[in-house]
Amino acid sequence: MICSSTRDEFNFMNNDEEFDIGAFLVVKHTAEVRQKYFEDKRQGKWYLFNHSARNYYSVEANLEKGILPSNKLNYHSATVDYWLHNITSFDASLTKNVRLQDIDTVSNPSFLHTVFTIFLSTLGLVEF
Repeated sequence: MICSSTRDEFNFMNNDEEFDIGAFLVVKHTAEVRQKYFEDKRQGKWYLFNHSARNYYSVEANLEKGILPSNKLNYHSATVDYWLHNITSFDASLTKNVRLQDIDTVSNPSFLHTVFTIFLSTLGLVEF
């Protein structure tokens, strides 16, 4: 990820850690945030995500206000619950046929095939 204010790289790609649900970050001083997020977490200062404790991770950063990435209890829990529970329940409620249905981006492929065939045939006659 590229920080929009400094254009510095802040990479969350290939981050398979089980406690990272998602992250959005815009900061001016990526070095300090990087140290707090990556190094402190590895040193055991952050706890693994626990559903019952609801210790979500906040990667908010505002150095002027002293806000750095940290554990936060019930951090945006309503939003997290919506995606982890409501949407998964909705997905589970769909029938298997609907969940596995292929969706065509073309409304009627046979119509386009017919139009294309007529166009090429006409073009061939004009050229001949």
